[in-house]
Amino acid sequence: MIEVIDNGTGIPPTMSGHLFELFHSTKGNRGRGWGLAVARKIVEEHEGSISVQSSPTEGTVFTIRLPVDNGGDGGCVEDARAGAIAAVVGICAPSFNN
Repeated sequence: MIEVIDNGTGIPPTMSGHLFELFHSTKGNRGRGWGLAVARKIVEEHEGSISVQSSPTEGTVFTIRLPVDNGGDGGCVEDARAGAIAAVVGICAPSFNN
């Protein structure tokens, strides 16, 4: 599990249904609306999930959950942190515990 947390003003409830829509941006000409849509696509392609919780008084938390391959094939790590990173980039990496 990976969490991205901020303590800002939160996301207005009217925006929460549009966060992961491709080309939806609150930044006008400065934004393209790719960021969260692409992030969700990458996470889902790796059989994971991404969710958001937001509060005007506590900020926002994005949670990414990715499966970790502990199948013992010798090529993937058994450390959850390294496994999550490896899953995002589509590779298997050496363990962080060496």
